[in-house]
Amino acid sequence: MKNRLTRGAMLLVLAGALTIPASHSAHAANKIVLNYWRHDYPPALKIDRMLAAQFMKLHPNIQINLVNQGTDSQVYQKTTIAFAGGGAPDIVNVYNGFFQQWSALGFFQPIQPAAFGVKSNTSIASSWLKGTLNGWLLKGQYYGIPSEVSTYFTVISPPLFRAAGLDPVKDAPKTWEDILRVGKKLAKVQNGALVKQGYGIASDPGVLAIVFDSMVHQLGGYVVSPDGSKAAINSPAGVKALTMLLSYKQGKVSQLASKPLQGPGFDTASSAIITDVGLWYRGYLQGSAPKVYANGSGMKILPFPYFAGGKAQSATLYGYAWCVNAHSPNAAAAWQFVKYLSDNTTPGYLDAGIMQPKTTLRSLPNFAKTPDNALGFSALGTGAPYAGIPDQIGTIIGGAVSSALLDNVAPQAALDKANQLLTRLLPTLPYKISM
Repeated sequence: MKNRLTRGAMLLVLAGALTIPASHSAHAANKIVLNYWRHDYPPALKIDRMLAAQFMKLHPNIQINLVNQGTDSQVYQKTTIAFAGGGAPDIVNVYNGFFQQWSALGFFQPIQPAAFGVKSNTSIASSWLKGTLNGWLLKGQYYGIPSEVSTYFTVISPPLFRAAGLDPVKDAPKTWEDILRVGKKLAKVQNGALVKQGYGIASDPGVLAIVFDSMVHQLGGYVVSPDGSKAAINSPAGVKALTMLLSYKQGKVSQLASKPLQGPGFDTASSAIITDVGLWYRGYLQGSAPKVYANGSGMKILPFPYFAGGKAQSATLYGYAWCVNAHSPNAAAAWQFVKYLSDNTTPGYLDAGIMQPKTTLRSLPNFAKTPDNALGFSALGTGAPYAGIPDQIGTIIGGAVSSALLDNVAPQAALDKANQLLTRLLPTLPYKISM
């Protein structure tokens, strides 16, 4: 998850979405024009543009229009409106938290196995780590080829640790309880105000939802029951998870970020620990805050925290995939380009902190170059159940966490209200939740 919109805007444009007009891909002098939309991540955009140019040289009859549609929330809004009102692209790089909503309305088509030289979706799945296509699974068919599957990690600032008299190796936090203990030494309070956070907590609902869902799974609980039928966010596991997040505020270690950004405060050296970014954050920090990055010495990536005495389970997995418009008149060419991207982005993406969990990933020459890759690859096998947290669910989770951290609502009361909202929501969804 590299940000989002309310449900109301979506509902206004979805009423006519089941009669989606054909994509506006144009034909000029027998040239096929493919429109490809994706979210903004500069390293990946650079690679995609390079590969689009190479693909067009190999296929002079195909033109690729690659459009950077901005943040996840902007992609969500623009894509939803485009499918409902016309002008939808042929290919969308889809965050799997949006996939369930869009696919239930018939936006996308199943993968065409022939484009990948195989006869079935099962054969395609065999090239990927077990379960990593499940974020794009609907009624037994796969609808997307992953461009990225990620999970969150702990990131610490060694310079800020040393400045607080802490050893970034010996004192590096392993548990949520460690973050509270160490965070108190890292935080700075002036005139009653927290001016430097020991631990930064993002306010974006989708990001909060992944962190909270991960904590609940570590405690053996669920936000929604595994069969998708029952809300369970107010269980003892949920209350313990929210109580832990609240303890960071009460201990003057953290405060909910004022802006919906991931890794709040880390890129300005005003937070020493974050737990809401993937391996891609290294490339992001290198480009956006080179002084903080300090040629790599300004950050250290560690496993996602767990509860003391509990299981060291990684964070909930999330990802993005290339999906093809169900009404694209150029579907065969679109899948051909998706295959080209999938075949050729893996090494470059890996260097940019984007992991495509193919069974062959560890054999790449550049895999061993970065120690983080081994950590990231192993985390994909131990993360909480792989399922995108839909926007509506994320909004409810984020609201519960925010009410506790901002409005001092007791965790049990905040989660009881969230459970009521989820109970009302689940029967209205046109798809099955599986968290």
